[in-house]
Amino acid sequence: PYHNDRNPSGIIGLDPQERDGPVGYFHCFGCNKNVKWNDLATTLNLRKFARPKKLDMKHFADPSAFHNELFGSKSERIKFPELEELEFKDDFPFDEWRSVDVRLLRRVGARYIHHIGWGGMPFVWLPVNVNGKLRGYVKAKIKKPKDDKPSYLNAKAADGVNWSRKWGLLYFDYALKLMKKQRLRTMVLTEGPRDSLRYLKRKIPAMSVLGALNWSTHKRELLEDAGVEKLVLSFDGDDAGLHATRAVYRNTRHFFDVKYLAMWK
Repeated sequence: PYHNDRNPSGIIGLDPQERDGPVGYFHCFGCNKNVKWNDLATTLNLRKFARPKKLDMKHFADPSAFHNELFGSKSERIKFPELEELEFKDDFPFDEWRSVDVRLLRRVGARYIHHIGWGGMPFVWLPVNVNGKLRGYVKAKIKKPKDDKPSYLNAKAADGVNWSRKWGLLYFDYALKLMKKQRLRTMVLTEGPRDSLRYLKRKIPAMSVLGALNWSTHKRELLEDAGVEKLVLSFDGDDAGLHATRAVYRNTRHFFDVKYLAMWK
C-alpha cells in the first residue's frame, strides 16, 4: 500500500520483542518500508490487535509450526525400524559385484551388510539419498537367484509410507553431482539398480526409478528442481518396461526434452 505495485513484495514478520502488538511488523521489499502491524491495519482497514495486559508465549505464533508446514512435516521423516537389525561391515569381501566394481559402489554410498534376522544373509545395501537425506534403501542380493525370487528388496518403512513411489530415485545425489560436474542437463532413467550403475561407471548421469509402477509426479518435480532439462528413458525391453516408458513419457514430455530407447524392438 505504500507505493504503486501489484506484485507480491512484502512480508509480515514475527517479533517477540514487539510491545505494541503480538504479530510483529510489516516490511516491503519494494520500497523498504517498515511499519508495525497496527499501522498497516489502519492503512488497509483491517482489524487491529489490542495490546494484552501481559504478553506471554501464548500470544505469539510458534514459528516451528509454520516451518513444518512449509518445508516438510514430521510425517515425512521416514522411519526404517529394520535398520537396527542390519549389521554393516567395514568393507566388501570382494572386488566386484555382478560385473560392478566395488569402487563405484563405495562412491554411490553402498555398503556390505548382513541381515541379523535372516541368519546373517549378506546383501549389498544401496541407499536412496535425496538432497542429502536418506529417503529409503534397497537390499541387493549378492548373487542372482536361480529361482523366480527377486534380486532386490525395497526397505519397509514404518506407518506404511510408500517412500519408493515418492522418493525412490536411486543414486539421485550422486547422479546429479556427476551431471553438474560435467556441466550437463541430461539424466538417464532406468528401472533397476544395476542398469543405472552400468551408465554411472561410464560417467553417464543415471538414476533408477525402482520399478515400472513406481513413477510419480513428485519424482518429476524433484528432477525439475534439480535443474534437469533432458531425459533419456532406458527401461527394460519387456512388457513392464514398455508400460513404464509410456507412463513416464506421458508424465514428463511437457516438462522435459524426453527421448527413449526402444529396447523392446
